[in-house]
Amino acid sequence: MKRNYFIPIYICVLGIVLASCGSFLDETSQDQIVAKTARDYSEMIYGEVYSNMSTTAGISSYLDIMTDDCQEYAAKPSTLYPDNRINAFGYWTWQQIPELPYQGVLQEDKTWATFYRQIFLTNITLHDLPDLPGTAEEKTYLKGECHLIRAFAYFMLVNIFGEPYNPATASTDKGVPINNLTSIDIQSFPRSSVAEVYEQIKADLRDGLEALKISDNSKSVFRWNYLGACTFASRVALYMKEYDEVIRYTNKVLETKTNLYNLEEKMKNNVNLYFHNSANPEILFSYGYYNIASMLPSPNAMFQASTALMNLYVTGDLRASKGTTTATRNGQFIRAQGRSNYWKNTQYKYYNPTTTLTFAFAVKVSEAYLNRAEAYACKENPELDKAVADINKIRENRFTTAAYKPLAVENQQVVIDLVRRERRLELCFEMHRWFDLRRYDDRPRITHTFRTDPGDANSALTYVLEPDDPAWVLPVPQSVLQLDPVLDDIRRPERNPVEQ
Repeated sequence: MKRNYFIPIYICVLGIVLASCGSFLDETSQDQIVAKTARDYSEMIYGEVYSNMSTTAGISSYLDIMTDDCQEYAAKPSTLYPDNRINAFGYWTWQQIPELPYQGVLQEDKTWATFYRQIFLTNITLHDLPDLPGTAEEKTYLKGECHLIRAFAYFMLVNIFGEPYNPATASTDKGVPINNLTSIDIQSFPRSSVAEVYEQIKADLRDGLEALKISDNSKSVFRWNYLGACTFASRVALYMKEYDEVIRYTNKVLETKTNLYNLEEKMKNNVNLYFHNSANPEILFSYGYYNIASMLPSPNAMFQASTALMNLYVTGDLRASKGTTTATRNGQFIRAQGRSNYWKNTQYKYYNPTTTLTFAFAVKVSEAYLNRAEAYACKENPELDKAVADINKIRENRFTTAAYKPLAVENQQVVIDLVRRERRLELCFEMHRWFDLRRYDDRPRITHTFRTDPGDANSALTYVLEPDDPAWVLPVPQSVLQLDPVLDDIRRPERNPVEQ
């Protein structure tokens, strides 16, 4: 029997969803375990949402390699090392079915199922919450947390599988389905418009922020909290070009927390400590799992930081290093990794939580500065001095004292370009660049090469993503379409290499 495609097949009843949450739940039969209190539901949310998302590979891990921040490295084939490009070929070259690797079987994209599962779990929790035993503080926080989880899930889904937000066309552009189910049901949902999905996100943010403001869990960066939620809300407003709202939300953050991680001081203490670590004062919310296998250093083949990106980091900028000696291989965001015969520039922001005591990705104070700077620069009556001041605040914490020089205020377009450049440098390899390029009015033309034989330069094929290409939207995963073949997919064209 066909199940609702929003829910993974293995979730047949709520009891099974909760079965993996541990002994804190009361067992009511041999095959069903039921949560009874607000605390039970809170632990279920932690285990099934936060913990699961932070230990599961393959969730939107392709976003960065589709951008202009990466380029191919391919050398003489080695039987000792893998070709790390193979499984990511479909994403790297923007194929019609990106889950298909260059060789081998389909690599299932679990992003759709993961986020819709989160939505379903928060739907259930919010539905049951009024009748659950628990303190007012527990229930209020759980309400706010569930609204933020749902808002973030829809945000990721619509920016991966929906058309980019455009205020002029959002009411007719294709978004993603909105699922309000609170119990298992056999039904399909059509795509909602981009405008409708963003209205759902805004409604969840409004209700979530109201609850979190009353009952905040700010002692932990591993669950949504008020300042992290305000920063995320500013990101949503930025995508919608609601610049006054961006400034309003970021002011709430920056009136309370302004600390940035000074890289010069950090390097004096521990030059090899990953940027996302438990001592980083600007992390507001830590989440997610890092497993971008295609970017792992290999002497055979992989994807590395592009020359275009690396050239934007100037002398004295501690975020990236271009050297390969022990003394010069010290970039705090990007550095050469591997071995002496195959140093490759890859991200150095995050690693596994056992090492860093944080998860891979983060909502940070630095993003609040960047969002506000862009809003100041782009609003109808721009405040360019304030935009540049926010950018300089970041830069003075990223450069050596000797090399830092504040940027000067120029005309509006120059300041917008400065803000965008700084955003690219600061948020690299944190799943921002693809979304940012989608929302810009002047998207670039991106070119990627792929050697069919890593050791043969003549085997390189060139693929191009044009600014108005339909492939800026990813297709619905094949496993989802098999369960619901009538779902309206956004079809990508077949993509072949271009003539050189």
